[in-house]
This record gives sequence, structure tokens and C-alpha cells, in this order.
Amino acid sequence: MRHISPTIVVVLFALAISTLPYTSTHAAPNVIVVSGNISVSTTWTSGNIYYVTSDTTVVAGVTLRIEPGVIVKFWSDSGLIIDGKLEAMGTANQPIYFTSYRDDSAGGDTDGGGSSSGGSGDWNWIQFNAISDDASLIEYAVIRYGGGD
Repeated sequence: MRHISPTIVVVLFALAISTLPYTSTHAAPNVIVVSGNISVSTTWTSGNIYYVTSDTTVVAGVTLRIEPGVIVKFWSDSGLIIDGKLEAMGTANQPIYFTSYRDDSAGGDTDGGGSSSGGSGDWNWIQFNAISDDASLIEYAVIRYGGGD
């Protein structure tokens, strides 16, 4: 039996997820794969699902803005690390979701694995380091299935 490295599996999965068809009665959102460093100020826009496939760091001096209604799904053992600034400002009618890649209740079956729901510890966490901007904030967000590692 031939063994495949877990790293290769994750990379292949990330490549596959970015091209999966989205089946829904609603308009198909764009699935945007994210990993590594965010080194320029960036806005994650509504109408998209952001798929974090490995630890992703907002570097010092950089701002990540997340618009209301955005869905952020995390692969196993991944998280969002803030050394810069995070502005995640949802609204009561359009919260921001930070959830597991397996959570089909937010954004549908984006992993192509059929009907599933997330589980406790599916992904790690959102971590604010000591050097992060104190003006960072998360408002009107649903954070679920984190706490892994």
C-alpha cells in the first residue's frame, strides 16, 4: 500500500476545494483559499467564503477587515493569528461566521464531503498576540467548533 504525506493531502484538498462546484438553490459564493501571512491591508468581502487551510497571520502594521456576512471556514489545526489589526464587524442581521470547514450550516457544503456538521476542536482559534493592535475588534460574530490543538 502506498502512503501519501499528510502535507500532500492537505495541498491536494486545498486545490480541490477551490474548484469544487457549489450546489445550492442560492447564488454560488466564491470560495477563496487563504494561508500564510497577510502582509498588506486586506478586506474580506461579503458574498465570499474564506477557507483558511493553515495558520494565517495578519502581520504587524497590517489590517484585516472582514465585512458583515462573511463566512470564514477553518481546516483542521488552523487558526487566525493577529500581530496587526483585525476589524471583524458584522451586524445583527449579517453576523460574521468563524467556523469549521465541515460546518454545512454556514455557506453550505463547501468541502464537498456531503452533509456534515462541525465538531468541537475542528480548528484552533483566533489568537491576538501581545504586539497586536489594541483597536482590534470582533462584533456580531458567531465563533464555533474551535479550540483544537
